[in-house]
Amino acid sequence: MKKFKNFISSLTIFKSTTSRIIGFIFLTFLIIIFLFLYLAIYQITNIDEKHYKENSFYFQEIGTSFGFGPASIKIVYENKKIKTKKNLIIDNDGARLSEDSWEIIWNKEYALLTLKGDYPTYDKFKVYYKNGKFEEIRDKVKYKDNDKDPVDTEKQENAYLERINQENKKIEKEQEELKNQYRNLSAFLKEEGERLTEPISFDYTSKGQLYALVYKEKDNSTKNFIIKTIIFNESFFDDNKIEFVYYKSKIDENGAKLGDDEILGFYRIDKFTEKITNENRKNW
Repeated sequence: MKKFKNFISSLTIFKSTTSRIIGFIFLTFLIIIFLFLYLAIYQITNIDEKHYKENSFYFQEIGTSFGFGPASIKIVYENKKIKTKKNLIIDNDGARLSEDSWEIIWNKEYALLTLKGDYPTYDKFKVYYKNGKFEEIRDKVKYKDNDKDPVDTEKQENAYLERINQENKKIEKEQEELKNQYRNLSAFLKEEGERLTEPISFDYTSKGQLYALVYKEKDNSTKNFIIKTIIFNESFFDDNKIEFVYYKSKIDENGAKLGDDEILGFYRIDKFTEKITNENRKNW
């Protein structure tokens, strides 16, 4: 009887030990699975970063491709005012990401971001400093659609960059012309008796549209500001004239708008004679 009890006791201990071993193996297996999923899907790895004045870009890999398939990446852009992120895919067939996997060309108002994969195209984006918006450039650099070396890669890249350079010059010229029109309209408003702040300054809306700040005054009792701005009316179409809207707004000390904008007037400028006309209306 005593031997039987000892056998039952030993069997119970064996079962308990076996259960613990199985539980430990199962737990280890779960940990390995979760670790694999974390590395494959969630882990963020900093690959490279680039800086220019107050502008910074960070190139990060999301998860791990384990030597095959496309790579998931995150591009982070930030300056003193904003921070934006964009998740993208690079078709690099599992190749290791490095500082050579991307390129930044710094322009006056935006950065040209190029992502370099192993496939027939490079993905390119304009990232605007004012709002951090990523704008994809559809006109991509094209290569042979096969596994051979790309044809005239350097020539095509140079041609593409030349187009970007010409586009930048065109944009800068248009922006400078618009600034001159803002200056002329500001002088016209001053002649009409408007109280303005000199010199006027320029900035961009959240949509990237250039506007002129012609007046700013602080209300010491509320610490808020009253501002007056002029902005080009993009919805106005006339072959001979362009239209501007004159606004009055209230903002807090952080620049956030308080309430709705008040329209102070509409003004048209003749493209050829540069004559300015007050439309004498305050409604759309």
